[in-house]
Amino acid sequence: MKKSILIVKKNSFIYKQKEYLFEQFEEVEKLMSKNREFIIVEEELYSKHFTENIKKSHIYAYIEYKLSKEFHKNNDILYHYQYDRKKSLISIYSIKGGNRLEALSKGSNNIEVIPIQFLIKEIITEILEKNKSDFSCIVYFYGFYYYLELEDNNFHRTFVENDLDILINRINSFGRVDNGKENIFYIDRNIKNKEIITLNDVNKKIKLININCEDLLYEKIYKKQELYTKKVL
Repeated sequence: MKKSILIVKKNSFIYKQKEYLFEQFEEVEKLMSKNREFIIVEEELYSKHFTENIKKSHIYAYIEYKLSKEFHKNNDILYHYQYDRKKSLISIYSIKGGNRLEALSKGSNNIEVIPIQFLIKEIITEILEKNKSDFSCIVYFYGFYYYLELEDNNFHRTFVENDLDILINRINSFGRVDNGKENIFYIDRNIKNKEIITLNDVNKKIKLININCEDLLYEKIYKKQELYTKKVL
């Protein structure tokens, strides 16, 4: 099925590697499929995890209850949840971008929304050994630095900044838990000025490893789009 992929920034969007203002959407809408995938960038992903053994028929009521009690709700905030039955773990995620997606969804039949943090996690876990479920990483993509901290393969903390110094200060303002494990810190090798990355707390167990996540993100997004657009219906 043909699908159009749009990268949604705070003040613009990217379609087929060309950037547009939101006011220009009507100019390119006719070129898009009615099936669209939106990748949200430049926004922080918030997550909370709850250990609950809940029947499938009660899961939606539980999610609505948690959203009303523990999340700020408005039309611009998007929500998503995952339920790991084996671990009895419910994860709820929120990210800004609802108002922008409403405008970019005009004329569509089906939409899919993916925060860039989900793609970064997917790429990192693909290149790691299966037993590496605790890690942190900094990735640079379209002018912004993304910090992801995962524990037991779940998002624990994420930050987004367009200044590397500010990002490092935010990371260092939170203490890392010394759980006796080696904390591996992955740095996108395309990031310049890596020497300014100085981490506090449990540094003796932190190992910096260069990866090529930025290029893999481009490949994952744009090669997938190429496959969709070349498919004959």
